[in-house]
Amino acid sequence: MKLKLLDYRVVNLNLESIEQDSSLTQQSNELDLQVGQFYPEDKDNIFGVGFRVAFKQDGYALKVEMRFFFETDDIITDEFKNSSFPVINAPAIAFPYLRSFLSIITMQSGYPPVMLPSINFVEFAKNAQKV
Repeated sequence: MKLKLLDYRVVNLNLESIEQDSSLTQQSNELDLQVGQFYPEDKDNIFGVGFRVAFKQDGYALKVEMRFFFETDDIITDEFKNSSFPVINAPAIAFPYLRSFLSIITMQSGYPPVMLPSINFVEFAKNAQKV
Protein backbone atom coordinates (compact mmCIF):
# COMPACT_ATOMS: atom_id res chain seq x y z
CA MET A 1 0.00 0.00 0.00
CA LYS A 2 1.30 3.44 -0.92
CA LEU A 3 1.17 6.29 1.54
CA LYS A 4 1.18 9.99 0.62
CA LEU A 5 1.35 13.03 2.91
CA LEU A 6 -1.48 15.32 1.78
CA ASP A 7 -1.44 18.21 4.20
CA TYR A 8 -0.72 19.31 7.73
CA ARG A 9 -2.07 21.92 10.11
CA VAL A 10 -1.13 23.53 13.38
CA VAL A 11 -4.20 23.07 15.56
CA ASN A 12 -2.89 24.75 18.69
CA LEU A 13 0.26 26.73 19.45
CA ASN A 14 1.32 28.33 22.72
CA LEU A 15 4.74 29.93 23.12
CA GLU A 16 5.27 31.53 26.49
CA SER A 17 8.22 33.41 27.93
CA ILE A 18 9.44 32.08 31.28
CA GLU A 19 11.22 34.44 33.62
CA GLN A 20 14.41 32.91 34.92
CA ASP A 21 15.83 33.30 38.39
CA SER A 22 19.60 33.32 38.02
CA SER A 23 20.00 32.04 41.57
CA LEU A 24 18.28 28.77 40.64
CA THR A 25 20.14 25.84 39.19
CA GLN A 26 19.39 25.46 35.50
CA GLN A 27 16.98 22.62 34.82
CA SER A 28 17.42 20.24 31.94
CA ASN A 29 15.09 20.54 28.98
CA GLU A 30 11.78 18.76 29.41
CA LEU A 31 10.03 17.14 26.45
CA ASP A 32 6.59 15.54 26.40
CA LEU A 33 5.66 13.96 23.05
CA GLN A 34 2.34 12.25 22.32
CA VAL A 35 1.31 10.67 19.02
CA GLY A 36 -2.10 9.41 17.94
CA GLN A 37 -4.02 8.40 14.82
CA PHE A 38 -7.47 9.38 13.57
CA TYR A 39 -9.72 8.28 10.72
CA PRO A 40 -12.24 10.71 9.18
CA GLU A 41 -15.61 8.99 8.74
CA ASP A 42 -16.35 10.63 5.38
CA LYS A 43 -13.14 9.46 3.63
CA ASP A 44 -12.27 5.79 3.24
CA ASN A 45 -8.68 6.33 2.06
CA ILE A 46 -7.60 9.22 4.33
CA PHE A 47 -6.21 9.03 7.85
CA GLY A 48 -4.37 11.36 10.15
CA VAL A 49 -1.56 11.44 12.64
CA GLY A 50 -1.62 13.94 15.47
CA PHE A 51 1.31 15.14 17.57
CA ARG A 52 1.16 16.95 20.89
CA VAL A 53 4.44 18.39 22.07
CA ALA A 54 5.20 20.25 25.27
CA PHE A 55 8.71 21.55 25.69
CA LYS A 56 10.53 23.76 28.19
CA GLN A 57 13.83 25.31 27.32
CA ASP A 58 15.81 28.18 28.80
CA GLY A 59 13.54 31.21 28.75
CA TYR A 60 10.38 29.72 27.23
CA ALA A 61 7.76 26.99 27.24
CA LEU A 62 6.17 25.70 24.06
CA LYS A 63 3.05 23.61 23.49
CA VAL A 64 1.89 22.64 20.03
CA GLU A 65 -0.61 20.29 18.47
CA MET A 66 -0.21 19.42 14.78
CA ARG A 67 -2.22 17.12 12.56
CA PHE A 68 -0.94 15.44 9.43
CA PHE A 69 -3.25 14.00 6.79
CA PHE A 70 -2.27 11.00 4.69
CA GLU A 71 -3.85 9.38 1.66
CA THR A 72 -3.56 5.72 0.76
CA ASP A 73 -4.02 4.14 -2.66
CA ASP A 74 -6.53 1.69 -1.20
CA ILE A 75 -9.46 1.66 1.22
CA ILE A 76 -8.43 1.77 4.87
CA THR A 77 -9.38 -1.47 6.59
CA ASP A 78 -9.11 -2.67 10.18
CA GLU A 79 -6.06 -4.63 9.08
CA PHE A 80 -4.44 -1.38 7.95
CA LYS A 81 -5.38 0.37 11.21
CA ASN A 82 -3.65 -2.41 13.17
CA SER A 83 -0.56 -2.41 10.97
CA SER A 84 2.65 -0.43 11.31
CA PHE A 85 1.65 2.17 8.70
CA PRO A 86 -0.40 4.50 10.92
CA VAL A 87 1.62 3.85 14.09
CA ILE A 88 5.22 3.79 12.81
CA ASN A 89 5.54 4.74 9.13
CA ALA A 90 3.24 7.78 9.03
CA PRO A 91 4.63 9.40 12.21
CA ALA A 92 8.17 8.82 10.90
CA ILE A 93 7.23 10.64 7.68
CA ALA A 94 5.52 13.54 9.50
CA PHE A 95 8.00 14.06 12.35
CA PRO A 96 10.66 15.95 10.34
CA TYR A 97 8.02 18.54 9.38
CA LEU A 98 7.14 18.99 13.06
CA ARG A 99 10.82 19.29 14.04
CA SER A 100 11.45 21.88 11.35
CA PHE A 101 8.36 23.91 12.24
CA LEU A 102 9.27 24.04 15.95
CA SER A 103 12.86 25.00 15.23
CA ILE A 104 11.84 27.82 12.90
CA ILE A 105 8.99 29.20 15.04
CA THR A 106 11.18 29.42 18.14
CA MET A 107 14.14 30.91 16.29
CA GLN A 108 11.92 33.48 14.53
CA SER A 109 10.44 34.37 17.93
CA GLY A 110 13.84 35.34 19.29
CA TYR A 111 14.49 32.22 21.37
CA PRO A 112 17.08 29.49 21.01
CA PRO A 113 15.60 27.03 18.49
CA VAL A 114 14.06 23.78 19.70
CA MET A 115 16.18 20.88 18.57
CA LEU A 116 13.95 17.84 19.03
CA PRO A 117 15.81 14.56 19.10
CA SER A 118 15.36 11.91 16.44
CA ILE A 119 12.67 9.44 17.41
CA ASN A 120 12.73 5.71 16.74
CA PHE A 121 9.02 5.18 16.15
CA VAL A 122 9.35 1.40 16.36
CA GLU A 123 10.57 1.76 19.95
CA PHE A 124 8.12 4.61 20.60
CA ALA A 125 5.20 2.36 19.54
CA LYS A 126 6.49 -0.51 21.72
CA ASN A 127 6.75 1.81 24.75
CA ALA A 128 3.27 3.21 24.09
CA GLN A 129 1.80 -0.31 24.10
CA LYS A 130 3.33 -0.96 27.53
CA VAL A 131 1.43 1.96 29.08
